[in-house]
Amino acid sequence: ANIGRTVVTQIASFNINAYALLLVALGFSLYFFSVKEKIKTVGTAILGIGLIFYGMEIMSTAVAPLRNYPFFIEILQEARNPLVGIFCAAVFTTIIQASSATIVIAIALATQDLITLEAGIAMVLGANIGTCSTAILAAVGKSVEAKRVAVAHLLFNVIGVLLWLGFIPLFAKLLQLLSMPDGNTVLGHQIANAHTIFNVVNAMILIWFIKPFVKLIEFIVPDSLQQPQNDAITQFIKEDLLVEPMVALDAVRREVVRIGCQVLEMFELAMPAVLNSENSIFEKIVLMDKNVSHLHDEVIEYLRKLGLAQLSNRENAELMNLINLANYFEGVGDIIKS
Repeated sequence: ANIGRTVVTQIASFNINAYALLLVALGFSLYFFSVKEKIKTVGTAILGIGLIFYGMEIMSTAVAPLRNYPFFIEILQEARNPLVGIFCAAVFTTIIQASSATIVIAIALATQDLITLEAGIAMVLGANIGTCSTAILAAVGKSVEAKRVAVAHLLFNVIGVLLWLGFIPLFAKLLQLLSMPDGNTVLGHQIANAHTIFNVVNAMILIWFIKPFVKLIEFIVPDSLQQPQNDAITQFIKEDLLVEPMVALDAVRREVVRIGCQVLEMFELAMPAVLNSENSIFEKIVLMDKNVSHLHDEVIEYLRKLGLAQLSNRENAELMNLINLANYFEGVGDIIKS
């Protein structure tokens, strides 16, 4: 994910802002005037890239007058200290919840000669720490596994920053050697390259320590934090997933599997209950059937909400299959109870 995110900053570092509005118009046309889902998706991507370029142009124009603003110059002079630059970029990224935006702003400042390469590298390092706030906020109230992923993201990036912190001047010289002069855009390319090299090298180093890293994460976030599961409460379907139909459908699929597992357990208990006439087992089956019915109702209501979204033919077919499967399990549970 860290490596993939660098693509945005690489695109933003190229000085092709003159074509930004053309890309916006092309992407808008493909999205709104095409009936094919794939073309709409391509149109959305082109529109997004065009907006990135257009945003770069606006930011570059907007920050240009700041080169003569004494207060802003004093702030940038303070930011030449790597620790100050990292801290400011981390806080700013936490506030706006987008590391790529922070680095794009750094590139915009660099194209106006408002920051040095070392300061830009510090902003890159800080942005990679600040972006972890998104995962941490997303993991609040989620499972232990989700919390571990968020903590792993934070530790991974913090360790990466610590590895590079003492080598910022050397890193800047390396970037200068790797860059070809290209007018006032060369510094923007160097900052984008710093972002890419930082994340790629970190991944290449830390991938060899996955197992001890996992042990460390499990120690920091122990199993004792796991909340006891309630068979009557949904575990996977969440309202915030409705904006991503494929992810929401996968969550429903996992929830339906839970229903099926409970129905299977009811079936396995049914025969001993009949042969031994044990009331306690009958009571357990009745309780499990209530849980299955409740989960079924929650799943069907969730799929109803999901059906209101703009789904592809494949997603609609998957939605109907899940409805049928949930209804089937609920019906089998009623038969077992009877």
